[in-house]
Amino acid sequence: MVNAFLSHQSRYRQGQGPVKEENLTASGMLALIFLNADSHHAQDEFNRLQSLAGRGEASAWQVLAWADHGVLGCTVMMPPARGMDCSVAWTNLELAWAEAVADLSPEDVLGEARIFLALLPWPSGAGSAHDNDATDMRVLNLVRAAIPEPSGDGWWQRWDAIGFHSPDGRAEDVLMWEIGPGAGDERSLRRLAAVAPARSEHQADPFPWTNSDGMPGPLTRHLMHAARLRYQIRVFDDGKRLRQLRDELGLFVKNLSGEAAAEREQLSARLPPAYEAAITVRAELAATRHTIDTIDADLRNALSLPVSGSGSGALNEDRHLATRFGQRLDDETTQLDAAIRNAHSVKRFLAGKPPVPAHWPGSTGSASTGSASTRPAGTASASGKEWRWPGIIGSLPDGR
Repeated sequence: MVNAFLSHQSRYRQGQGPVKEENLTASGMLALIFLNADSHHAQDEFNRLQSLAGRGEASAWQVLAWADHGVLGCTVMMPPARGMDCSVAWTNLELAWAEAVADLSPEDVLGEARIFLALLPWPSGAGSAHDNDATDMRVLNLVRAAIPEPSGDGWWQRWDAIGFHSPDGRAEDVLMWEIGPGAGDERSLRRLAAVAPARSEHQADPFPWTNSDGMPGPLTRHLMHAARLRYQIRVFDDGKRLRQLRDELGLFVKNLSGEAAAEREQLSARLPPAYEAAITVRAELAATRHTIDTIDADLRNALSLPVSGSGSGALNEDRHLATRFGQRLDDETTQLDAAIRNAHSVKRFLAGKPPVPAHWPGSTGSASTGSASTRPAGTASASGKEWRWPGIIGSLPDGR
């Protein structure tokens, strides 16, 4: 099996002499596709992605196919051509990948990540690649010079440092940046860079690629859960449907209090459908809120991240986003509840009944209800079956 950071051997091992300390060594690109297992064509797309195994001009692409949390996933390791400049290698690999998945149906995709991998040669006896500001600037300059465009404004100013230990017990970091250009909470395509110290490439390898059990590594799991989160945000669509229902119920209440008897009768006939629609959406909102709680916990369990210092990068932001979106759902729920209560009181008044508190499905916060459209790839498929199986597909190029 081709390893992530080991997929492109160092120039020294290729007989080209030692790598200069000023250079990054391209380790290739890792491409991740997360498909919604419940979508109509997901299985067909999944099968087609697996057929990419063995593709590649210089050496065979490796494909890790897996399923988990209602997601059909493919992790594709793409080694670069030997002896190629890091920037050129990354650019060529991204172009090749974009061509390979150009026909992928967007409605089947929860998310996609393209991770540019590199090794950073480091002098013997030096500390971690994140020990001081001078080191940070050196690494930043190398990565900025190599990253393929387009990119977002100021992307290099925010990064995550994921710690691990070298064979001699030294604390090391894999440094990660999100390049952009997309920066919206709802984005489905993410472009990232990951740099590990060359002296600890074996220990860093499971982080982006795969664990010993053949399942995706911590980074892939984190990005899968983040894709589930951002899919939910796209479905929520900034609460447009909720605002429409609240406004509609508010207008009913306002107009019914001031219209003549004939007009009130017409309006009262139109109120029940809007009221029932609000009840349905309220139940869906409760289901979505529970899903976000689950994703939030999954994100925190997938990857060990620092809670201070450099922890201002994209991976920490995923966790913060889950918290913020959960709070947004709570606020929307409070407002919708108020609109439902008001409409309920008016509805009973028009029927000549005394007012009583409104009750609706999901008011206890239960997530047992909700439409399929608001249940993203989460904990199970529509049939209730939990899918979890890995598979390695592909062949090793000669000499690997």
